[in-house]
Amino acid sequence: MPCPTKYLAHWCCVFVLFLTAFFAFFFKKNYPEILRSRYIPTLMTVQSIEVVPRYCCDPDCACDEIDGLVLQSCSTMAAYAELLSPTLCAATGNSSQCPPEGAAAGCNNGRNYYNCGSYGCQYSSCSGTHIEQQLCQLLCDVCYNVPYTLGFMDRHKKSWNVTFSPGFGFSIDDANAYKAAHPVNSSIMAYYKPSNPGIVLFNIDFHARKWGLLVLFGFPLFVATVVLTQYMFTECLRMCLPALMKLDFQLNTALWIGIIWPFIILLPILKVGYVKPSGEKALNVLIPTIAAFGWLPLVLYRLEQLGWSKKASWILAFALLILPLGVLLPCTLVLVHSTTTSMCMGVVVGALLLLLASFLIASRKQLLAIRIYL
Repeated sequence: MPCPTKYLAHWCCVFVLFLTAFFAFFFKKNYPEILRSRYIPTLMTVQSIEVVPRYCCDPDCACDEIDGLVLQSCSTMAAYAELLSPTLCAATGNSSQCPPEGAAAGCNNGRNYYNCGSYGCQYSSCSGTHIEQQLCQLLCDVCYNVPYTLGFMDRHKKSWNVTFSPGFGFSIDDANAYKAAHPVNSSIMAYYKPSNPGIVLFNIDFHARKWGLLVLFGFPLFVATVVLTQYMFTECLRMCLPALMKLDFQLNTALWIGIIWPFIILLPILKVGYVKPSGEKALNVLIPTIAAFGWLPLVLYRLEQLGWSKKASWILAFALLILPLGVLLPCTLVLVHSTTTSMCMGVVVGALLLLLASFLIASRKQLLAIRIYL
């Protein structure tokens, strides 16, 4: 279909751009949260827990250029030193069991591009002195981890053990407090992955910030899509049914609010259970209500064409909302508890379309009996 104006081409560009951004952000940030929401909750028992001291090492670097001096890499030296045990170092007093100190702790932090002036090292665009080797001294202090093991039974009655080792930096008080709060044989609520119970999480809540950012991508996409479908309805009616040109807006509203939003977007969310029980109750009411209101402009237009006054049209249109709600609400409940989603969705949408089509093709004489009461 040719583009009549440059504005439509702009809307097409907006649609493609935000559609790409929407799905890229969704599958990168939001979809993993949806997968985590399917983890199974269970009580896990603390089988063992202890405070383990270890070495945490960082290089203390100077702003000096080294000529002809070959030193060991700081990362290699730190990796070796952090494998040593503070307990064994203190017990034996053997230097080979302790991190290097003094001149033995000298190391090379690699090639660095700094501008070395009288005020020390400053980041620059490599315009100053290039340091080929950065003179450093490795400093190691005792820090603390609290490794513990949890045991649980999965849904298939199979036993699993998982181990965690949170770090508490250099604070032994925090490490001891954590150990005291989780004694052996105590219980912890956690969530395991159904396909691999060895993967355990302690929190599967959704992050509102991520879903808020998704809305920022989704809203321009929604606006662009509505504009494009409005153009589609206008052109199709102009070519095929010119007498119904005035229905383009009503049909677009019925498509998005009457079908897409309730059945294509909200209903799958209710179906797979990504919401809490209170949210499920709200969706059970919102889905048929949104669908019914989506068809309201089309119903109003039909009533006005039949010669009803504006007041009578609004009263009867809202009264007729009871009919689609009466059909949609039980169909929605059937759909949620059904395993054949596509078939049940067809039943829901088909029932709504049949009901409203019957009303829209009804003649004025057939509705006159209702009009006399309004």
